[in-house]
Amino acid sequence: MIRPRALVLCALALSACGPTAKEPTLLEQEAAQENRVASLSGLDRVFEVPGAAIDAANLFDFQVGPYAPAQGSPAFRAIGKPVLIYGESRETGNLASFVATGSTAEQIDAVTFTLTIKDDRELDLTLRRFARVVRGYLKRFEIDGAQVEAAVEANDAAKGQLPEGIWELSRTPAKGNPDQLIVTFTRPGATRQSS
Repeated sequence: MIRPRALVLCALALSACGPTAKEPTLLEQEAAQENRVASLSGLDRVFEVPGAAIDAANLFDFQVGPYAPAQGSPAFRAIGKPVLIYGESRETGNLASFVATGSTAEQIDAVTFTLTIKDDRELDLTLRRFARVVRGYLKRFEIDGAQVEAAVEANDAAKGQLPEGIWELSRTPAKGNPDQLIVTFTRPGATRQSS
């Protein structure tokens, strides 16, 4: 039999704890995530919503796989299949590729478009087509990509700032290998890692 004094002590102990915090339900968590995603725009949306970054790339036929754990560094990657920009075949033509990389599953640190130039007979046309792909991708996120497009068409190294991110265009001529033009968009605060 519990004595009255013991009951009072139990009641006091329980009341000292106060009301317990209610954990949000799964539906509440999903609604909060949807609201957060809806509020993002520009490169913030690219970096914070890996699925949106991949879906936009797939509109340009890159057939990007899921953003998933990868061997080595960076820890997460989504890699697209090369798209023929100019030429008769993938073996001899100029190819564009897409890669998204990051250190966590929730966030992309960098998105990279690479143009591999194997046939330079119509280089100006190749550069214009590649520039349109990159600018078209940015347009999906309501980003004005005119400065990036101009840099690609000029075919020279360049850097710049966009809302919510940094862009860099580099060129890698290699002995015995095709030249590459690489456009990278990096999240502020992210460390650029090799892809």
